[in-house]
Amino acid sequence: MLRRQVSADDLTDLEYDLLFIHTGATEYGIDMWIGIYYQLQTDGDRPVGQLHEMDMGLLAVPPAEGDLRPVTDKDIHEADPDSHWLPQLVIE
Repeated sequence: MLRRQVSADDLTDLEYDLLFIHTGATEYGIDMWIGIYYQLQTDGDRPVGQLHEMDMGLLAVPPAEGDLRPVTDKDIHEADPDSHWLPQLVIE
């Protein structure tokens, strides 16, 4: 369970709350590889997230005891901003 603690220096819990699975309009079923992850930074007083992709299979099984944040920088990859309808996420 995430702590749901967010600060200007640590937006990771909010990043986990904003995980999505992408499925094309003509596709059926869920492909866990096509996960959407918005890596967040603060811009003034608002969080701004840049589109990344990840293999959501990483989260298909419970992480090790006490590991509340199993996704690391090596697990997420920059995505082509033209490949998705929401390349940037801004929380006002």
